[in-house]
Formats: sequence, C-alpha cells, structure tokens
Amino acid sequence: MPSMIEVKNLKKHFKVPHGVLHAVDDVSFKIEKGTTIGIVGESGCGKSTLGRTIIHLLESTDGEIYHNGEDVTYLDKKQLRRYREKVQLIFQDPYSSLNPRMTVDEIIREPLKLSRRYTKTVLEEEVTKLMELTGIEERLRMAYPHELDGGRRQRVGIARALALNPDFIVCDEPVSALDVSIQAQILNLLMDIQENTGLTLMFITHDLSVVRHISDEIAVMYLGQMVELAKTEDLFNRQLHPYTQALLSAVPSTDIHNPSQRILLKGELTSPINPKPGCRFISRCPYASKHCHDPQALEELHPGHFVACSRAASELLGDGDSDRSGHGHGPESGHGHESGHGHEGGHGHEGGHGPEGGHGHESGHGPEGGHGHDGEHGHDGGHGHRSDHDTGHEYEEPRHNSERHTHPGPYDPELDGPVDTGKGDGR
Repeated sequence: MPSMIEVKNLKKHFKVPHGVLHAVDDVSFKIEKGTTIGIVGESGCGKSTLGRTIIHLLESTDGEIYHNGEDVTYLDKKQLRRYREKVQLIFQDPYSSLNPRMTVDEIIREPLKLSRRYTKTVLEEEVTKLMELTGIEERLRMAYPHELDGGRRQRVGIARALALNPDFIVCDEPVSALDVSIQAQILNLLMDIQENTGLTLMFITHDLSVVRHISDEIAVMYLGQMVELAKTEDLFNRQLHPYTQALLSAVPSTDIHNPSQRILLKGELTSPINPKPGCRFISRCPYASKHCHDPQALEELHPGHFVACSRAASELLGDGDSDRSGHGHGPESGHGHESGHGHEGGHGHEGGHGPEGGHGHESGHGPEGGHGHDGEHGHDGGHGHRSDHDTGHEYEEPRHNSERHTHPGPYDPELDGPVDTGKGDGR
C-alpha cells in the first residue's frame, strides 16, 4: 500500500542578491495514511517552506512529491485544482488567514461553492455539518472574524480546510497564537477528526510538548535539512543527533529531583546562502570533527530511527571514530581513552561502560586500598582509595565530579579541533 505522502530529495531554493538561499535541501520522508508527522526545529529552518512546497503553494526546485503513489511534482492547472481538493493547509495566524469582510457562513461555504459539487440546499447542510464537526455554535454563523476570539477563528480555519474532505492537511503552527487552554481544545479537535475520518496530518510547530502529544513520528530540521527522524517516544527517549539533544534539553522538567540538564550551544549559525557541503550544524556542534565536512545523509541506525550524523553512525556501528570515546557506549566513555595499567589507574582512568565510570578510577593495590571505599564498579569507584602502589602513603587529588560533563568548544576547521574559548566547560 503506498504512503499518503512521499517526498524524495525535495529542494526549494530562492535566489537572493548574494546567491542562492537553500530553504529546503534534499529532504526525504514518508507519511503513512491516518498518521501524524511532527516537523520541529528553530525559526528559519524551512519547516513552513517544506509544507507549502508539498501542497504547491510554492513550486519545488528539485525532487519528487508523491500523493497516494501518484507523482504530483509537476501539475498543470486542471491537475492542480484536483490535487488541492485532496490537500489543504491550516494557517498559523487564525485572523489574517480569514477574509474580514466575510461571515463565518460565507468563509466555510466558499470552497464548497468553488467545487461546484453541491446544490444550494446541500450547501446549507454541509456548512451546518462542518460547524458542528468543529464545534462552532450556530449563533456565530453570521459573525465576522473580528467578533470571534482566537480559538473560534482557528476553528473556522479548520472547518474551511475540511470542507472538501481532504485526506492530507498541513497544520502550520495552528496553535502557536492561542492561549494554552485553547491550544488543548484545538489539538483534541484535530485528533478527534483524525480518528473519525482517517485524516493524515503534517504538524509544524516549535512546541515540543505539543508535538509529542499529537504526533506518531517526529522529524527534526536544521537549516533546510532533516537531521533526525524517528517515532515520537523513541526520539524523546534517545536522541542521536547533537542538535536534537540540545533541542530537547530546552524542554522544562517538572521533576525537581531530576531537573533537565540544559545543553547550551555556542558558535555562529551557518548561512543558508550558498552553504558548503557537509553538516550545517558543524559551527555549533560540541563534537564536530573533520568528518563533519563530508556530506551527511539520513541513515537508519535503529529500526525506524534515522539520523544524519557521521559521529552517531560511527559510535553505534562500533567504528571507534567518535571524538570523545574509544569503544564505549556514550560520550566520554570507552576502554582506553586516557587509561592504562600504570599511573593513577587500575583498569582505565575514566573508562568502562558508562559516563566517567568503570573499574578503577584513580585506584591501586597498596596499603589503605581495600575493596569498595568511595564506591565499587561505579562513579568515582574502584578497588581502592587513592593509594600509592609502593609506599601506601595516601595522597590527595581533586575529587572528580561525575555529574558535570566537559564538552569541547565549537569546531575550528583550520585548527581541526575545538576552539579554546577560555570559559572552562562552557556552562
């Protein structure tokens, strides 16, 4: 069975005075029927441009678009009219998207009239049905947009989008201009309609809590490119791309005992005008290396989990090519980075199977050693308490703080390494 929407290597470029702006660049993904995909990313990353290109409000520069298995990349006027009946858009601003000189009844009725499918009597019935479906009171039928609050205006926009029974709707930040209580009403309305009609949605938003609530899959975009794509819970449980990790670290935590650790990004944004090949996050990535200058493509590193990052791929595939680890299972871990069997080490300084933990952190086998003081097989633990192998005299060293991770600074291509910012660990 074909996907509802499939996009292959889609590009949308704009000519500007200083070159070509790559608003959407080589994006590929699928949306299955009856599901919702969330598109997230910071302002200017190309989310809205992607949605508008798919429904032909903007024409693509290159790539392919498929709707129910049919190629709809290039359409003539007649084909476009038929396609527009099947795909619709809910706009971000519920006020500017409505004609201020038309009543609620006229706004909802307009697409029905233009389709020329219905008689006058049936038109009345369809308008009433759409108002009931979207929760618009009958008393507001002859009201104008300025007489409605934001939530009711957005309901009118949703009713207009649903008028011709589309099977795919792009929701371009439909709740960002609404109060939190109204947001919940609109989200629940969209989910109820989807459950009853089998509608397929593309939900564009900045609000990660909203996208988690409504989406089956989430795609993360950065400067026109898709950097990570996964099932919703998989993405929230395990982020593989450094940008996704930083993005989700900004979500406030309600758990006072385990507050979220905010990842603060440094460096300048790469220009989307005439960008160089390679990862566009390189100037802000704390793990950037020379391999990031190579073109990055989405790879499936877990079932259904795609990421465009050479570092993530090398870590998970066991190539030992990550910046901060040898053969370990996460940042700052491994079997041998700064480790050995001699000075200040038992089985590896800062080595093992986890962040800064392992078998023998600054430990030995002399007097006053023992088994387990300051922990055993864990953080700051090993088989001894900082003892000298020969004399047994105890010496003092700063206790390692396992809760704070030191991240390298922004990557400097000329130095082939991180920039020394002179600000410690960058926190």
